[in-house]
Amino acid sequence: MLLSPNAMSRRMRFGMYFTTGLIALFLLLPIVFIVLLSFGSSQWLVFPPPDWTLKWYGQFFSNPDWMNAALASLKVAVLTTFFSVALGLPTAFALVRGRFPGREMLYGLFTLPMIVPLVIIAVAVYALFLKLGYTGTMFAFVVSHVIVALPFTIISIINSVKLFDQSIEDAAVICGASRLQAVFKVTFPAIRPGMVAGALFAFLVSWD
Repeated sequence: MLLSPNAMSRRMRFGMYFTTGLIALFLLLPIVFIVLLSFGSSQWLVFPPPDWTLKWYGQFFSNPDWMNAALASLKVAVLTTFFSVALGLPTAFALVRGRFPGREMLYGLFTLPMIVPLVIIAVAVYALFLKLGYTGTMFAFVVSHVIVALPFTIISIINSVKLFDQSIEDAAVICGASRLQAVFKVTFPAIRPGMVAGALFAFLVSWD
C-alpha cells in the first residue's frame, strides 16, 4: 500500500525526532547519573548509592577554599563569555560580509582551537605567559579561555548572520536609518539567538 506524501512526511518527522531523542538520551544520561551520584553516601562512584545524603554539598558550601575556587571559576567564565561575544560578533560579520583576500584562511585560523588538542594550546599559552610574567593571573586565565571559547561563539553567530536576510537591513537604511542604526535595531535583534547560543557555549567551555 502506497503512503500519501503527508503520511510519509509524518513518518520521516517521527523517525527524525525519535533518532534525535535517542542521541540526546545517550549524551545526557551520563550527566544524570553523575548528578544522582553526587547525592550518594559513598565516597566512591557506586551506583546505585548505598544511601542518599547532602553531606557532600554541605562540605562544599562550608569550605571557603572550595567556594573561592568556584567563585573564581565563575568570574573567569563570565569574563570569557563577555569577551568572546564582544570579539566574536564583529569577527563573524567580517567573515560573512567581508570581501577581502584571505577570508577563508582567517576563518580557518579562528576555528583552529577546536581542532588542535587542548594540551598543545595550554603548553603554548603557558610558555607565552611565563615569559611575560602573567602566569596565575586573572588576565592569563581569561585570555586562555577566550582562545578556546571564541571559535564556538564565532560559528554560532556566523550561522545566524548567514540566515538573516540582509535586504531587511537595507530596507531600514532606505527608510531613513543609518547603517549603524539598522544593524543595532534590525540585524542584532534578528541574530540574537546566535549570540545567545554563542555566549552559552563560551560560558560552558570556560566553566568546564
